[in-house]
Amino acid sequence: MNILTYQNDSQADIYTINGKAVKTLKTVNIDGEDYAGTSRKVSVPYNDMGHCYTGVSTHYFVTKKVFGLAQVFDINTLIGKVKITPIKFTVEA
Repeated sequence: MNILTYQNDSQADIYTINGKAVKTLKTVNIDGEDYAGTSRKVSVPYNDMGHCYTGVSTHYFVTKKVFGLAQVFDINTLIGKVKITPIKFTVEA
C-alpha cells in the first residue's frame, strides 16, 4: 500500500510516498473518493538564529464541493485526519 506522509522541516515542506520524495501527485483517494490533485509553489517562512528567511515548497491540493461551493484543501492539513491513498503519482528515484 502506498503511504503518503508530510514533513515540515525548518526550510521546506516535504511530501513522501513510501519514503521517497513526491514529484507529482495527480490523483488521491480520500475516504473512498477519488480526487484530482493539483500543485503549486508556496513560500514557507522560517527562522535561523533570529534571521527570517523564506523557502519555497511544492504543496498539493484537492478540491471538494461543500454546500455547493468548491473548497480547496491543502493535503498537508488532511494527512493524519483522514485516510489518504495516492493513486497516480511519481516519486524521485
